[in-house]
Amino acid sequence: MAPSLRRTAARFAAAAAIASSLVAAAPAQADVYVPIIGDGSSWAQNAINQWQADVAAAKNMTVNYPGNGSTVGRQSFALGTIDFAVSDLPYGLTDSGATDVPPTATHPFKYLPIVAGTTAFMYHLEVNGQRVTNLRMTQGTVAKIFTGGITYWDDPELVAENPQQPLPHQRLTPVVRSDGAGTTWQLTNWLATRFASQWDGYCRANGRPAPPCGATSFFPAGPGVVALNASIGVSGYVASASGNGSITYVEESYARNKGFPMVKLANDAGYYTAPSPQAAAVALSQSSVDPATGLVDPTGTYSGTDPRSYPLSSVSYAIVPTSTNEPFSANKGQTLGDFLTYGLCEGAQHLDLLGYAPLPANLTQYSLQGIPSIPGASTRGADPAQCAAPSTAILATAAQPSPCDRVGATCGGPPTRTAPQWYISTTIPPGMLAITVPTGSQVTLPSPTLNDTADLFQTTGRLAPLTITDNRAGNPGWTLSGQIADFSDGATHSVNGQNLGWNPVLIDHSAGQNPVPGPTVAPAHGVAPNDVGTLGLKSPQVLVSTGSGNGLGTTHVTADLSLNVPTTTVAGTYVADLVLTAI
Repeated sequence: MAPSLRRTAARFAAAAAIASSLVAAAPAQADVYVPIIGDGSSWAQNAINQWQADVAAAKNMTVNYPGNGSTVGRQSFALGTIDFAVSDLPYGLTDSGATDVPPTATHPFKYLPIVAGTTAFMYHLEVNGQRVTNLRMTQGTVAKIFTGGITYWDDPELVAENPQQPLPHQRLTPVVRSDGAGTTWQLTNWLATRFASQWDGYCRANGRPAPPCGATSFFPAGPGVVALNASIGVSGYVASASGNGSITYVEESYARNKGFPMVKLANDAGYYTAPSPQAAAVALSQSSVDPATGLVDPTGTYSGTDPRSYPLSSVSYAIVPTSTNEPFSANKGQTLGDFLTYGLCEGAQHLDLLGYAPLPANLTQYSLQGIPSIPGASTRGADPAQCAAPSTAILATAAQPSPCDRVGATCGGPPTRTAPQWYISTTIPPGMLAITVPTGSQVTLPSPTLNDTADLFQTTGRLAPLTITDNRAGNPGWTLSGQIADFSDGATHSVNGQNLGWNPVLIDHSAGQNPVPGPTVAPAHGVAPNDVGTLGLKSPQVLVSTGSGNGLGTTHVTADLSLNVPTTTVAGTYVADLVLTAI
């Protein structure tokens, strides 16, 4: 079973009158890596967040990536406000009458494929209080759902494709992205390629009068459609109690994290295939890449004839600078090059646990060869064959679909019996990985006091004990990480989140588990709010982790906290949210 991801936040307050002083805070100690800032794809964000946590713990590297969507990432890179972008679609496309102009004059760049995966159709449907988990659809059926052609769950097409599953006469609610999203572009590019007339008709009826409608990152939501911001927004709605009867398009990773089913989609080989890292790797092996640009032609995945392939499979690209124009530098290039090399190599080894696929060998090689075009970057001896090994293994071992998954097959239900016998069955739930924070999880640190050298205020405390429970079949293991924002007094004053550190403390755990506390993270020495550094909990840090096969059961963990505050800080109560992620 695939892993589940849960995030929660604990609230901290430095609830003290912090005295002002004319003594300046000492600067943060220099580190090997210069921090870098990126933004963009939420489709790829779960993978990038994992890589962030990995390199922060292993390499003391800070990579900031809020994941505000592909459109924001491309725009921010063009404006020169970030060091790199991640996008599910390239520059230069005309979207809703506007052309996304590439910033080659001021910020020359290169596309590097970094992660692959599927756009899944996550749904929430209950019959007599029981969740339906086994729906199958052809590509034409899905196209009708997202263009207004199918509006009830017991539509004859859905009934014909799912003869073993009773379907209710219930309104079907499509849920789409309201913001500019790579997943929307992937869906609509598929619609424009395979169902152009149908898609153009829907666009004309919903505010896009100039055909052809083509691919767009902004979905023209019509009547009966729910539009919400971000992948977490659409997946959260479908997973909610009020989401019964809804369906959305979202990264496979988000659907798996929510523990909700995804449609098995028919491919051109005539088999219903579930979205999976294996199905994405197979599909993308049938696509071609333009060696001059690094862009993948997605039409090969739509019409792939390998029975194991999932049609809506795609890649996400890092948009990387090829000059040292502001805000970039060769020092930042070393950080970015090592970060991308990690993602393409070590970080690719377990992408399937996050719901992503490693890149096919040709794309991995292309991206590794492209990293040195970033000023100051190198691949530091990475072996392309070893980096591509996960994808190569998938292509060799991915299982063929069951004969019952062939379009038109009527398998299902109890087997035919020739003699009286019991028919015994059971359904194994997917399980989940969950964090439990005690009720009233605010941690109030004592008033900071002046240290012996009178150049810093300091305070300490302890995180309330956390419970992390893993009951997933397959026992993949897990990592619990934490990251904090800047402290704020609710007005205009702040304390840099890098000034908070921790020492993880393992309380107890179930027999058979092997949890290991994360390393001690030192707080920065009172850096100012706008300073950039790599210490502290402002970047993701590991609290506790287990190896693969050692995670089942319950672990209790806490951490001793230490906060350094510059002596120039204005008096007040400062609060910040600590976000905990289990994956």
